[in-house]
Amino acid sequence: MPLDLRHLPIIESALNPVARSRMGATGLWQFMFGTAREMDLEITSFVDERRDPVASTEAAVKYFKRLYDRYGNWHLAIAAYNCGPGNVNRAIRRAGGKRNYWAIYYRLPRETRGYVPAFIAAAYVMNYHKEHNLYPRMPEFDIITDTVMVNNYLHFDQLEATLNIDKEKLRSLNPMYRRDVIPAKTNKPYPLILPEMKIMEFIDKDTLVFAYKRENYFPDNTLISPASRSTSYYTPVDIDGKVKVLYTVQSGDNVGFISEWFNVRASDLRYWNNIHRDLIRAGQKLLIYVPENQKAKYDRINSMSFAQKQASVGKSASGSTSSSSAKSESLDPDYVYHTVRRGDTLWEIARNYPGISSNDIVKLNNLRNENDLDVGQKLKIKRKS
Repeated sequence: MPLDLRHLPIIESALNPVARSRMGATGLWQFMFGTAREMDLEITSFVDERRDPVASTEAAVKYFKRLYDRYGNWHLAIAAYNCGPGNVNRAIRRAGGKRNYWAIYYRLPRETRGYVPAFIAAAYVMNYHKEHNLYPRMPEFDIITDTVMVNNYLHFDQLEATLNIDKEKLRSLNPMYRRDVIPAKTNKPYPLILPEMKIMEFIDKDTLVFAYKRENYFPDNTLISPASRSTSYYTPVDIDGKVKVLYTVQSGDNVGFISEWFNVRASDLRYWNNIHRDLIRAGQKLLIYVPENQKAKYDRINSMSFAQKQASVGKSASGSTSSSSAKSESLDPDYVYHTVRRGDTLWEIARNYPGISSNDIVKLNNLRNENDLDVGQKLKIKRKS
């Protein structure tokens, strides 16, 4: 692999391992969720390996090799990394089959036209910075570090209190942990990076470190699932054991309809497909993760009419709930209620009511799960004050 590829994260993320674009690309190499999972990077509520410099770089190298094997040209591989192989293939076809970046330049998306030149400029600056009186600035965190594998749940607060190490320093050295928690288990250890001078101290005090206020951080030695949602921490549902299907958007479809037909959260659908402001277009192909044993069922949705798709979730073509599946109950005047709108999720609803979690809403309304919602349904939220 060309060594100059190491300069690409300069234009991708400004070498910030926790950088996140408005479209959801994350980490040094700005991997989107789907590509990251395809490259076997772990993404959960607690861990995002896109933010791990080592794991994400290994994935980027594998991905670049795949792109180079396809095009046999590094400029085209770099362009495909930015805009996707589909756009590069279309540009090649429109240029009469020419496989040279500069020959297809004007047929590429506008952003990609500037991407390869920006990479060339970054590589030039990094290789010839002295000739222009540019010199590196040392990072504020320790650059001499060591790694130890952890095989039990551990909170950064425990490390800060017992090893006298600043939590911000821990976050800088371990950016892959999203909530200051290392969710390690005996059968699944995780790395902990510490300043070299602290490694032996950790090894000497490991029993004390893990025991420090353990019940506060891990009651009954269990992980507490995050109850609140924020854009900086949001992650889709776990897709282990699921397969992807492609759905072609039809005229009249919207994010709310599609999420109902495939029984997924609208927020997941947006995240998987980089959907901004619920804007989708007819003919667009959406990637959706469904249970492996139900793939054939969801594949058939592509061949259904709109009315058939609505009927599959107990709705009429107008979008109203059929009488047999409508959820109606008399409203209790002592409670505050929320009317479900198309595309709503329990996460989003709970955010509008301080002190209320999605689990509270599930329990209070006797819902089967977090997807058990209907447009127009009245949800009991909390008692009136």
